[in-house]
Formats: sequence, structure tokens, C-alpha cells
Amino acid sequence: MDLNLEKSGNFMGNHINFLLIFVIILAIAVALMMILLMVFCCISFFRNRQDFKFSRFFTDDELDDQMENGGDIELQEQPSQMDLTLR
Repeated sequence: MDLNLEKSGNFMGNHINFLLIFVIILAIAVALMMILLMVFCCISFFRNRQDFKFSRFFTDDELDDQMENGGDIELQEQPSQMDLTLR
């Protein structure tokens, strides 16, 4: 009878170890997926950003005129894509 108790105890211990390993692997997989999602969101955010792209605001001639006159370049807001589709 003692052997059966030891076997059943050992059997439960194996199941608990398996469950612990499964939970750890699952947590690592979820963490990796969150990191990949964050990287994807950052890449798409920086790809769609329009800050400091002078070519969208000025032509080359306008930039040359501004630089020759010694004036500071002031960025003028262009209508966004959404504004253009609403018109």
C-alpha cells in the first residue's frame, strides 16, 4: 500500500512539473508576441510620420530662396490625407 501512495504522489509531482513548464513556455510565447506587436506598431508609426520632411512642405526653389534670404524656414501645415478625401 505504501508503494501505491508513493507512485501516486510521484505521479502528481510529474503533472505539477509538466504544468509549470507549460505555463512558463506559454508566458515566454506571450511575451515574445507582445514584443513583436510593439515593434510592428513602432515601425508603422515611424513610417507614417510626416515630421521634418521638407520636400512635402517646400519645393527646392522655395528652399533655396529661403536660405539665400537668411530667413528661418517655417513649416506650413499641409492638409492631411483625410482632409483631402473629405473635400
